[in-house]
Amino acid sequence: MWVVKNPYIGPRIRGVKARLISMDQLRNLVFSASIDDFASSLAQTSYRAVAEKITKETPPNVVSELIEGLVIGELWGMASTMPGEVKDVLRLYLLRHEVDNIKTIIRLMLSGQYSRERAEKSIRWFIEDALGRRFILGDLLNANNIDELTSRLTAQRTNPVITWVKAMDIVRNNPGFDELSTKQCLIGHGLSRLRRPPTQLRRFQSSWSISTT
Repeated sequence: MWVVKNPYIGPRIRGVKARLISMDQLRNLVFSASIDDFASSLAQTSYRAVAEKITKETPPNVVSELIEGLVIGELWGMASTMPGEVKDVLRLYLLRHEVDNIKTIIRLMLSGQYSRERAEKSIRWFIEDALGRRFILGDLLNANNIDELTSRLTAQRTNPVITWVKAMDIVRNNPGFDELSTKQCLIGHGLSRLRRPPTQLRRFQSSWSISTT
């Protein structure tokens, strides 16, 4: 029903996919005889920027990050041209990656092993670069503990953090809570709720699979 209400979404998504790579180009990649042939074929697609960074020594996970970052950037750019509701849903879908990065920082703080250097190595920066939101995580890394992190998240007022901030207020205002256990529970449940798509987002995910077949 959501697809019917927003009939322009299907063609726009198919357009992004077709612009990134065609079926013929994909077939050439599948049947590449070597990494050099693969990189050469990839360079003939919209993934050219990725191909230029690939060598025989490039780890597979780095290749995956380069490709994922490019796709996320394309979708984020498409979202900026969409009308209100569609823009919000698509951006929420992509921001779930940022939630994972925030959870990484929180886990390090709770473990007592937090340092900015360690956090910088653990964060998937290609996500933030693709979204143009590196400054968000850069600010959070200046926090020295959970309370400072919460304050910075509150100041940013970004959607992924509202649940966390409210939950932390409950912990502070109820001395009977085991604060450490509560915070650990929040990571497993509170922020995880942000990754469970709301109704509009589930409809978007459904429309993605339907409209691109």
